[in-house]
Amino acid sequence: MKSFDVVAETRRRWPPEERQQIVAESESAPVSVVARRHGFAVSLVFRWRRQAGLPGKRNSLKKPAPMFVPVVLPASSTLAAAPEKPPAQAEDRGLIEIGLSGGRVVRLSGPVDGQALKRVIAILEGR
Repeated sequence: MKSFDVVAETRRRWPPEERQQIVAESESAPVSVVARRHGFAVSLVFRWRRQAGLPGKRNSLKKPAPMFVPVVLPASSTLAAAPEKPPAQAEDRGLIEIGLSGGRVVRLSGPVDGQALKRVIAILEGR
């Protein structure tokens, strides 16, 4: 005896008119409500909306197109004067004198960057 395999198709098929009616409903009501009302998955309604050329879940909030906005500045007489730079305090005019090997001397006055000084000394010492 021959045995025949019976395969039942589990997919339902909706006529195009019914799809259009459901997509139209989804334009005025939340997609989840429409899907629940008809008894199928929300993703199916989104697929049908996408096929109909309507925005889906991700595309429903369109970003506004970028545009230039004119800027209006007040007249120069109404502009607040920019705060002036505070007067520089009198710098300490101390002197740093470093004696290196071979009788060389490095003299520094004013503010000193410690890292830069270390590099200069290393170069002069041949390190």
